[in-house]
Amino acid sequence: MNEKQKSGLLLALIGVALTAVALRPPKALVRVYLAVEQALAVFLGVLLAAAGIGGLLGNAGPKAGSKPDYTIEFDEQDF
Repeated sequence: MNEKQKSGLLLALIGVALTAVALRPPKALVRVYLAVEQALAVFLGVLLAAAGIGGLLGNAGPKAGSKPDYTIEFDEQDF
């Protein structure tokens, strides 16, 4: 069996295994997925709440395209 056949067989076996897991996922895998999904939802909720509170308090960042309220001066001879 040459290298192309080995890699093709390996890819086919991985595909079959992933299909089997997708059709009938183990309970442990489902629990891990749901825990990660819940943690991500909580994180995004806290992030959006913080952004909303910051917007209400006027602590939002500068708008796109606005000029900064400071200037940086440098000497041309430094370059």
